[in-house]
Amino acid sequence: MQMGVTVVMVAEPVASETRSVLNRIDRVTPYGGKVDGAGPVFAFSHNSNAAMKSVNDILNAGGTVSFGKSDSTIYANGKTEFLKANGVDAKSVSEAAASFAVKKLRVGLYEPWAGNIDEGWTKWILEQFHFPFTILHNDDMQAGHLRSKFDSIVIAEMSTRQIVDGMQPGTVPGRYAGGIGDEGVETLREFVNDGGTLVTLGNASQFAIDRFSLPVTNVVAGLRSDEFFCSGALLRIDVKEHPVTAGLPLQADILFERNEVFDTKPGFRGTVLGSYISNRSPLRSGYLIGADKIEGKAAALDVVLGQGHVILIGFRTQWRGQSHGTYKFLFNALYYNNSMAPALPAATPVEAPGRGGRGGRGGNPPQTPPAVPEKNQ
Repeated sequence: MQMGVTVVMVAEPVASETRSVLNRIDRVTPYGGKVDGAGPVFAFSHNSNAAMKSVNDILNAGGTVSFGKSDSTIYANGKTEFLKANGVDAKSVSEAAASFAVKKLRVGLYEPWAGNIDEGWTKWILEQFHFPFTILHNDDMQAGHLRSKFDSIVIAEMSTRQIVDGMQPGTVPGRYAGGIGDEGVETLREFVNDGGTLVTLGNASQFAIDRFSLPVTNVVAGLRSDEFFCSGALLRIDVKEHPVTAGLPLQADILFERNEVFDTKPGFRGTVLGSYISNRSPLRSGYLIGADKIEGKAAALDVVLGQGHVILIGFRTQWRGQSHGTYKFLFNALYYNNSMAPALPAATPVEAPGRGGRGGRGGNPPQTPPAVPEKNQ
């Protein structure tokens, strides 16, 4: 389910006539992509993660790529060796349909000195799929002029305190103490205002919500553990059509581990990228208390800030390198920019302080299970 694989359960023994036509597989040969025609442009589906690896390979080799505007098609020039090597099928077309041109990425990945497991997994996944990236430490985040160096910056699952404050002075050698501080926060804000894309994963989204005063609330924050609890379960979301969700199915199973669920406030400008299914529990596998608290609420958002965007992914889109089925939320977000953004209506006037929002308070949900759990859903 994490890998987006459709499984059909067989509840009855397989009949002998069916068994007789089955062949035992002793060895699996990696699939080689089939490329039809001689170009000059090759079209292939956005639906596989291997397609995004091919995009990076082609761009890193100096090729050209564009993403279809109206469907999940990718167009590239004649560097077919990468498509074949990555197991991506493609067909020759005379020219690309209406599409967004993309260029070789300039990605920054924030790495706190204290170390962070999710940042390590994010780094590993970017390496596996050939995304070019640069590690950013606290002084890099504070140095300014980030927009001239990067198109997108990623902050993996971590708390606001770890990002802003880091390790206490006196507990580690000088340069390793502290976080990005207020100076780094303002530099990041400037980066987004100037047209950059900030991608926050899991609970790092609370950092962007609080420090950038985004008109978004975390609806499960402040709830008691007997009101809402979900510490590592698969939940079903409805996926909305958007460049960040290109190649994803209409519904997807996501990994949720004590993370965030969003609602928007007056003044919000942006797009809901995915929301938990309505009118029934989104639980697919695992343990969940308080399903009604998140039904229909947003799982991921594209928030407009100045000339740029903050992509809030409230769940564990690349959890421990296992959730292949939702990698594309991260992969597409890295390529997303203002030229791809859908047209938006005028902003809703912001209500007076204390009146805005339909969700809960800021902060992270409780981290301990209830003493007496409710019925296991």
